[in-house]
Amino acid sequence: RALGGAAHLSHLARHSSFFNKVMTADELWRGVLAEYGAGARKGRGKRTKRKMNKDLNRGQNLGEGRAGYLWPGLNTPVYKDGSIQKPSQRGETEQKEVTAALERQRDEWDKRRKTKIKRERDFDSHVIEVKRAFNVTAKESRKRSISSLVAVGNGNGAAGKYRRKKRAMHYLYYTERYNNHTSESYTTLCYGLRLDGSVPFHRSLQCCGDITIWEHLLVKKWKSNAKQKPVPCEQPFI
Repeated sequence: RALGGAAHLSHLARHSSFFNKVMTADELWRGVLAEYGAGARKGRGKRTKRKMNKDLNRGQNLGEGRAGYLWPGLNTPVYKDGSIQKPSQRGETEQKEVTAALERQRDEWDKRRKTKIKRERDFDSHVIEVKRAFNVTAKESRKRSISSLVAVGNGNGAAGKYRRKKRAMHYLYYTERYNNHTSESYTTLCYGLRLDGSVPFHRSLQCCGDITIWEHLLVKKWKSNAKQKPVPCEQPFI
């Protein structure tokens, strides 16, 4: 009976572990950052996850590890000074310097990837307004963000205006011009008169004029259906 019981118990053993499972890097990061559960449904910890989630495979060399072993043919040359090298190990101080250099290099790669901006030919951008904005939601309560109004143009009649630079490039409009100035554009009607000198008017109109090559204009707003109306110029329309 004892042998039979032992044989029966041996069948109940489970020969598996964490290392036998094939999991991707995204699945492992989800387990580390706890993206499941009530916290994930309520959108908590977004900034922490965005900072911690990194591609740890970048910058790794074959043969490198925490222990700092040097394997000839992998992370060190086989021959050095005319003799065959043997496996050895770095000192604790040297290994810390190598690890710190790898982490610093990985952070620089992440910064380069984030700051990469697509460049367009003959287009210039102007920031009209930057302000703080607050949005209250049911899940995240009061959320703070930055709202920016950006205008882009090529100086040849094509211009775009949106809340972000990347989106402004996708909303371009071409405005017909007569002698480098125009009179009507969508819901806002502005009259302009060509002058020799520069006349001050609303900064948003001045910014749009700079990127659309409107030059030396005296502008007066006639009508506007926009919610936030621009301030008319001080001098009357001639």
